[in-house]
Amino acid sequence: MLRFWQCLVGNNKGAIYVNSQYLKYDSPLGSRYLSKEMLELFSSFKRIRTWRLLWLYLARGEKSLGKLSAEYILSTIKLST
Repeated sequence: MLRFWQCLVGNNKGAIYVNSQYLKYDSPLGSRYLSKEMLELFSSFKRIRTWRLLWLYLARGEKSLGKLSAEYILSTIKLST
């Protein structure tokens, strides 16, 4: 089942559809001992989204410092987020 997820990345507003199995942490112990909020916090979707946001901010910082390769990385990350 796909779930609608509204995301905000900088000034870009977008909507993506995510398979619901990636919205919760999958572990035998996790389902027993973690709350719903903790399962969502450690989910694959949250982890990947956080890393992509970090890469985006890093590329923006490199671009402002004048690094040449940051422009390509920045355009690639913007397309994937």
